[in-house]
Amino acid sequence: QHWSNEVIPSLIGPYLTYQYKSSSLRHRPALQNDPVECTASCHRRTLEVTCVFFNYLEVLNIDCCPCAPAPLQLLKLGLFACAPIAPSLAVDL
Repeated sequence: QHWSNEVIPSLIGPYLTYQYKSSSLRHRPALQNDPVECTASCHRRTLEVTCVFFNYLEVLNIDCCPCAPAPLQLLKLGLFACAPIAPSLAVDL
């Protein structure tokens, strides 16, 4: 339920933004993994995420908290998380 009721709906806006920046996925925009700017005193943790691209794998470390969940951060990088809370794998869009 969490995946379909909370995570996916929260990704629609960022996905549409990525679609626009990437010219409908034709170009990979220059994106960077900016540090999380958390306004609350959230419990933060670092996740190691293996990212699957067409011709290579890359391991990213993602700092996440409830204000900036990992699926949202990964989507901003052009990656789709394979789990709703603590993904260890993400796939290139």
